[in-house]
Amino acid sequence: MRNILSTLFAFGLVTIASAQFEIRPHVGTNFQNLTKSEDGTEWKGNPGFHVGVNLMIGNQFFLQPGIQYVSSKSELTFVAAGSTSSSATLTTSALRVPAVIGYRFVDPSDEPLLNLRIFGGALANFPLNATFNEDGLEDVDVGSANYGLTAGAGLDISIFFVEAGYDIGLSNVFDDKDVTVDTKQNQFQVNAGLRLKLTQ
Repeated sequence: MRNILSTLFAFGLVTIASAQFEIRPHVGTNFQNLTKSEDGTEWKGNPGFHVGVNLMIGNQFFLQPGIQYVSSKSELTFVAAGSTSSSATLTTSALRVPAVIGYRFVDPSDEPLLNLRIFGGALANFPLNATFNEDGLEDVDVGSANYGLTAGAGLDISIFFVEAGYDIGLSNVFDDKDVTVDTKQNQFQVNAGLRLKLTQ
């Protein structure tokens, strides 16, 4: 993780002098996939939402740091011996801080109407709150931070953009002593937003 962040920082120093700058506010939806659960249980992702802003720095090659408020939901289904299935919903909120590098297939200085791009990098999630709705609301300890990798693709359409990406968790989500399995947080995201150019 440290090597990835060092590479992103070095890339930013090289490109920032002659770079274009864009602020990209956006909203979107997400589907959280928690990788492991206790025996006899299974996680199922439900739709969540997020809102945030990215700063795009560069031309065809670019650096894109950002921050998002993310609300995600997962349903934990379990079966007791001789009884029917029951479930509880885990709702989490966090600050997601990605830092990615990417490539636009057309030079943005040519001001194309459409421009496809790809990106990848690292991210950190800083939990704000986590609750189960099983027999009322019950707080869950999700620790101070977890880390991962992210990759995706986007399409710039005039002053708008859409994009989709996938996060792969690298660290355990839960610090709760009652959770004995090492659970990673993966997440699929779809975003739409505006391109606010600061330089031409």
